[in-house]
Amino acid sequence: GNEFVEKNTVMTSLVNCNSPLVWDETMLSVVRVYASANQACIISPFIMQGANTPISTAGAYAQLNAEALAGIAYAQIVRPGAPVIHGATLSTVSMKSGAPMYGTSETQQLMFLTGQMARRYRLPMRTGGMRNGSKATDANAAAESLQTMLPAVLAGGNFFLHAAGWLESGLSACFAKFLLDTDQLAVLQRLAAGMVFNDDEFALDTINEIGPGGHFLGCDHTQNRFETAFFTTETAEQVTYEQWAEEGGNDALNRASKLVGEKLRAYEPPPLEPAKDEELRTFIAKRKEKLTCVIE
Repeated sequence: GNEFVEKNTVMTSLVNCNSPLVWDETMLSVVRVYASANQACIISPFIMQGANTPISTAGAYAQLNAEALAGIAYAQIVRPGAPVIHGATLSTVSMKSGAPMYGTSETQQLMFLTGQMARRYRLPMRTGGMRNGSKATDANAAAESLQTMLPAVLAGGNFFLHAAGWLESGLSACFAKFLLDTDQLAVLQRLAAGMVFNDDEFALDTINEIGPGGHFLGCDHTQNRFETAFFTTETAEQVTYEQWAEEGGNDALNRASKLVGEKLRAYEPPPLEPAKDEELRTFIAKRKEKLTCVIE
């Protein structure tokens, strides 16, 4: 309802600057609508370093930061205190083809700079993502994706966009890669959670119990924790080479594709009240009709 929305932020919307140094009326009108309604805007320049920014990383960041701050300041003029997220979409540009590149050292440096400055401004940070330019779910896609997401986590990102399934610089997506990515996201989530330091975690009593030359496989400390101590991804292969070969020698893409099929077949939509479902479908139909009339 209107009263609830007026007092609560229920939407988070992406607003892109047109680099270099342009906030056009389309984007500014979006900021005005959402900020005036107390809804969150991700103020996010789309950086293609070397094409729409200086080719040097320091220069690219100086421009990025100025563009983001201009949009953030505009939102505050519209409604002081309007919720905003300091964001950036980061890529470098191939000087051979003009195609965006992800997972480069320079994009990682830009992420760390953005994270540091967002904390200085006391703003949440939008970043990405399992981004890559690969045309297939292959080793290149995996390397570029992880080289993009891991620095984003280490930079202190708060809002991650395009976190799974991305291929071909966002022009295509893959269900199998989505599953492979979510496996890695679970690993990174555990990493970001940090460690607990207490007597039970240090396990000094257990170390003294086992002593020099022993092993920890059968001790109580291990037996009580072995099911949850390590995260094992769904798509990982942890058998011997011989067993793997006997079972078909499937690579990660084949294993993920098989799991995707199983999950899709087993999927059950979450329950939704029939009256609410009908109300939503009616609203969608009206909006489609109105938009079609506007386009015509």
